[in-house]
Amino acid sequence: MPSSRFASRSLLAPRVQTRVLAAALGAVTLLTLGGCPPKPPAPKLPPREVPRLGNVAGTEGDRADVIVDAIFGIGLDRAPEGEACEAIEAMNRAGKPVLALDVPSGLNADSGHTPGICVRAAATLAFIAWKRGLWTGAAAEVGGERHEFAQGVFRFKPDGSEDPDCIFNQQPYRDAPIILSRENFGCGSSREGAVWALKGMGIRAVIAPYFGDIFNNNCFQNGLLPVALPIHEIEQLADEMTASPGNARVTIDLENCQVVSPTGRTIPFQIDARRQHAMLNGLDDIAQTLSHKDAIAAWQAQDKTARPWVWL
Repeated sequence: MPSSRFASRSLLAPRVQTRVLAAALGAVTLLTLGGCPPKPPAPKLPPREVPRLGNVAGTEGDRADVIVDAIFGIGLDRAPEGEACEAIEAMNRAGKPVLALDVPSGLNADSGHTPGICVRAAATLAFIAWKRGLWTGAAAEVGGERHEFAQGVFRFKPDGSEDPDCIFNQQPYRDAPIILSRENFGCGSSREGAVWALKGMGIRAVIAPYFGDIFNNNCFQNGLLPVALPIHEIEQLADEMTASPGNARVTIDLENCQVVSPTGRTIPFQIDARRQHAMLNGLDDIAQTLSHKDAIAAWQAQDKTARPWVWL
């Protein structure tokens, strides 16, 4: 099977992504940029040495059939610098087809502008939704063939029919509003599209050991409840559900901040009081601000009297 190059600034999420690539491609070598210390590893995922992204065009590159570009995500708005710049140069001269994830590293995902060097990909795989920058600016020169990897890939076959092997199409899970997950949920997901996709499938809450920071914030902004529990509690919940397939029920009591297991055990969880209030009342940040409109109007009236020149 082909051996692929996978480069990223993060050490934790790429390991999970590398497992996915390995399942599809066979042998995968993970190479990472230096200078960014890894986050603390998740339980049962001990740290291991990951080779830095050296000369991709050298010995490692010669053994590869495909190079997978995951150096930068869709938030890049500047020219690549330092080791990232060197890595992109190496990929471009390696003479191997490059698969870019979401957008080629160096391409602005919104404008298609390339302020500096950019990966010249043979193909680009966009996640969740197309990025505007893939269809304008320099994208035609550096993006290669464009393919979308979205929610429907998992649930449906190419002809549009449901895939019976997908767990979301199987009873008793197809209408389940809660996902019970292990480590790394939401890592690498920096846009609201990931939350929208889950909500579009009817998911209202996710229980996991921890969540990616940006994903966690997006959940609260879009009405999806992330519940962090210790891994041993999640494993016990999974065992209780497996013991009564089709009849097991997990309840999240947001008002009292506890999860009720299929056997009736109560497991407390923590949530910021402001976010708890917002989730219970269906409020986002704008709605929470508007709830104080009388106080804001009173302050404005007082300030107009105290500092009239500001309101001219």
